[in-house]
Amino acid sequence: MKAFNKLFSLVVASVLVFSLAGCGDKEESKKFSANLNGTEIAITYVYKGDKVLKQSSETKIQFASIGATTKEDAAKTLEPLSAQIQKHRGC
Repeated sequence: MKAFNKLFSLVVASVLVFSLAGCGDKEESKKFSANLNGTEIAITYVYKGDKVLKQSSETKIQFASIGATTKEDAAKTLEPLSAQIQKHRGC
């Protein structure tokens, strides 16, 4: 859970940076990467001016860090979290 808290903090900080630094009208992207205790996290924002148009993230987690031993075990553990995140839509 510490990794998810750090990920959330990274996301919030990134959103603040983009919301405060609005200049220009062309569409651009910015990628942030981190490795937190063996968990690789990459978040990409696509923005135009001070408006975030799209956010995507990719997280690679070691099975052992979530108590899983196989891909199927990991899917069972992460599916509820993934479903919860996927239902949120942008404003």
